[in-house]
Amino acid sequence: MRVFIDSSAFVKRSVSEAGSDEVLDWCKQCGRLYPTFLIFLLGLLTGALCTVGLASWAAFNLADWLVVDDKPHRADVAIVLGGGGGSRLRKGLDLYDRVMVDALVLVDTKASAWDNMLARMCPDCKAGGKPMAILTGSTSTLTDAVLVREYCLEHGIKQILVVTDPYHTRRASIIFNRRLADTSIGVMTVSSGDYSNRLPPTEQWWHDEPTLRMVWAEVGKIGAFILTSLSDPG
Repeated sequence: MRVFIDSSAFVKRSVSEAGSDEVLDWCKQCGRLYPTFLIFLLGLLTGALCTVGLASWAAFNLADWLVVDDKPHRADVAIVLGGGGGSRLRKGLDLYDRVMVDALVLVDTKASAWDNMLARMCPDCKAGGKPMAILTGSTSTLTDAVLVREYCLEHGIKQILVVTDPYHTRRASIIFNRRLADTSIGVMTVSSGDYSNRLPPTEQWWHDEPTLRMVWAEVGKIGAFILTSLSDPG
């Protein structure tokens, strides 16, 4: 008696069963990966929405963020930063006339810069007879802060008002607070209120090329200072 075995059917069934097992395993793997994939997509979508939201915020609020105008309290001196027009000096003199400070400290590259300022940009400024000190040798807001720090420590000054133009106030505030952080000197930043030929934050500044350049330049300089500070904490 002979027994015949259909080996082809057996092989086909074995392959079919093996294929079914592979498909089942693949489905199981997909089931495990599906939540991870969803989390990835959700993270990607959240990041995109945050980027769009940040860009939208910047489009309307970046210029406003740059302007710091602390309500001035009584201080020892007003630090008037060089550059700009005569509005910074005018604001410093106004603070002195209102008895908000005892003296002015003018900071610039050289002393003659203030003579030119008085003669050309602030001829109506009544600076005669008012107590003033002039710090020279500055080339940037950072060196302004370094010179002011040395002066204040030497003269026992405890509270200062830093006066500069509106779009420069945020950077000045960050730098001065950073450089004087390890002292007991209090820093307040006061805007001169003069936007010159640039638009204020309350107007559509992003449509005005000079204002737009100014805003992004300040943001870039602030970012560069922060990155430098992180890499060099001292």
